[in-house]
Amino acid sequence: MDMIDGTVTSKDGTTIAYDRRGSGPAVVLVDGGLVDRSENAPLAAELATRFTACTYDRRGREIAMTRIPTHSSESSTISRR
Repeated sequence: MDMIDGTVTSKDGTTIAYDRRGSGPAVVLVDGGLVDRSENAPLAAELATRFTACTYDRRGREIAMTRIPTHSSESSTISRR
């Protein structure tokens, strides 16, 4: 099962880090308010047997620098990669 670590840049210039693993229909896992993408890593590993599981750092977590939060644009940017 391949895992891809990477970053994308949102329209406002914020760098968003993500992990993508598996293949199949995309499932984007959004973490809770106080954690980073590692919180969903165990679930992503299970889902990756049947899906492309994507986890990402929301703004203010890890390397994502906080600007104006637009969560729907973050997940759509990652799922298109």
